[in-house]
Amino acid sequence: LGAPNAKFLTDQFSALASDLDLGRLHLEIVAGASAADTVEHIKQHIVERNPAFAVSFTEWSLQSLEKALDRTDLVLLPHETDMPWTHVKSHNRLVEAIRAGRFALASPIPSYRELDAYAWLGESLADGIRWARTHPSEAIQRLEAGQLYVESRFSPEKVGEKWARALFGA
Repeated sequence: LGAPNAKFLTDQFSALASDLDLGRLHLEIVAGASAADTVEHIKQHIVERNPAFAVSFTEWSLQSLEKALDRTDLVLLPHETDMPWTHVKSHNRLVEAIRAGRFALASPIPSYRELDAYAWLGESLADGIRWARTHPSEAIQRLEAGQLYVESRFSPEKVGEKWARALFGA
């Protein structure tokens, strides 16, 4: 979270907060310490749209991310799909959400498309939340299948084997 995507995220989360049929939600933004002011800016815009919409900031670390994943119901991974840098982003955030047993709603960037069957990909976060709320059994089935896929393709052992082959031809 930084200057390049702050406006996009502000717009995305403000639109989500404006979607009154979603009810009360709490958005926890996990990002580096340098993003605290940006998150405060996002929070102000969200509260203007919906004062009942709660927003909190958690400074990123491996431990804080793990705890945030433990306490959440859904993981939101919005990205600007028309920005060149999204074409080279990895799927690590989506993989980690699935590995943690959390259903993810993500923008359809190229790296996430491989995992489309295991998450909800689309432009509107509100549509994704509505879908997850009205299709809970399917969301769970997708997530469970995703966990099996992630284990077979992205386990630390599998990734290590790929790095060993790439670096050492082993």
